[in-house]
Amino acid sequence: MLLPGFPAWGNRGQLAVIVCLSLTFMVHAQEGKPPEVAAYPESADGLLQLLHDLRDAARTNDRDKFSAIARDLVIPQHAAWFARNFGPEEGESLVREYEKLLPGFEERLRKSLLEALKEGRPEFKIERREDAQGLNERTVTYALFRAAREPLVLYDASTVKPDQQGAWVFADFFYVEGGFRFLPGTFFYSLTNFTPRLYVGGNVQQARLTYQPAPHYPAGAKEQGITGTVRLEVVIGTDGTVRELKVIAGAPALVGAAVEAVRQWRYKTTLLNGRPVEVVSTIDVMFRLHN
Repeated sequence: MLLPGFPAWGNRGQLAVIVCLSLTFMVHAQEGKPPEVAAYPESADGLLQLLHDLRDAARTNDRDKFSAIARDLVIPQHAAWFARNFGPEEGESLVREYEKLLPGFEERLRKSLLEALKEGRPEFKIERREDAQGLNERTVTYALFRAAREPLVLYDASTVKPDQQGAWVFADFFYVEGGFRFLPGTFFYSLTNFTPRLYVGGNVQQARLTYQPAPHYPAGAKEQGITGTVRLEVVIGTDGTVRELKVIAGAPALVGAAVEAVRQWRYKTTLLNGRPVEVVSTIDVMFRLHN
């Protein structure tokens, strides 16, 4: 059978035309097609390769490749996934938090990677975890596994410097329906069984004081001319009271008075996303003799 509009070239001629047309259609079909996204295996190395590709796309400003990878980081059927893994009530709360993240998600992710590069943290550290064994009960990861209704495998990713000194929490990843899915490192702070602790600088927390009785200068220390600063690490509860206190440095003769005073201090409640949180901070209590 001859192709309409073409001369009778015989079978070989027709075959050549078909091949040429097929190649032409393939070329045109591929024009404007988004970049192919590599298949990343479910392993720490697989996630590491994904993050390297994402980082390099951000660094070279290859927005098409970055977008192609980032789109696959969104949890498919996320409402069903949260409900299945955390129950209907907790799941519904997590869905609301997740849907707040979706608008502008790609751009925020790109800026986070560029910021890590700017600060000299181009590498990644991956920790794979399947349960809460060995975790501090105050951590959000512990709360996550305690809240889970189904077995979960968490891949925790941090950015690190080339010398591996220090790690900065970047994101959590879960492998869902054939791909890694991204959640910010602070996402599970909204779990009802978790009270997050924020680490706040001493000067910032000082401004939140509402009641600050001065320490009583110990008579013995005053007679001996002992002066100096007592540094304390404190945990401030959601009600603004000092719940935990640890001495970091200071003259023994002054420590007791500093501790007694600071235990009475009161602060404004600190909120995270509208929810009261505990605060970890340092306090310097100074003792000076006046002429």
